[in-house]
Amino acid sequence: MDSKWSELPFKRRIKRIAELGSKGVQLWMTTAELGFNIPVTWFPPDWKPERLSLSPKELVNLIRDFGLEITAMGPRHVLGEPPRFWGETGWSRFTTSRGRDERIRDIKNLIDYTAEIGVKNRVFLWSGPLRNRILATLGGYDA
Repeated sequence: MDSKWSELPFKRRIKRIAELGSKGVQLWMTTAELGFNIPVTWFPPDWKPERLSLSPKELVNLIRDFGLEITAMGPRHVLGEPPRFWGETGWSRFTTSRGRDERIRDIKNLIDYTAEIGVKNRVFLWSGPLRNRILATLGGYDA
C-alpha cells in the first residue's frame, strides 16, 4: 500500500515499494494525487496530495516500469460522510444532496479509470454508527 511511505513523492514511493520486492501495489495516496476525492483520514494530517496528471495508460506503464502491477485503488466511502479522523465512525447519511451527487460522480470516474487499466479491485468503505461494530466482526479491530 503506497500510503506507508507518505513522506516520499509518487515515483520515489513506487520505486521504494519495488525495491522491497513487492510484486504489486495498492494505490491509495496515488488515487488522491490523480484527483479522486479520497478521505483525508487515511493520510498524515499535514500531507497534501501532489497533483498527478497521468492517463490510465501512462499510470500502468509507469508502474510496470518498476516491475509492479496495480492490485487495488481506493479507498472511497460509498455512503455518507467519511470520518474526520481515524477511529471516528463518520455519518451514514449525506449532509447535502450536492455531496451525494459529487460522490456518485467521483465513484463512477474511479470505476471507469480502474476499468480502463484493468484493475479489478477497488477499495470502498462505509460510514455510520454500525461501522465499528461491523469492523470488529472482521477481527483485529476493537469496537
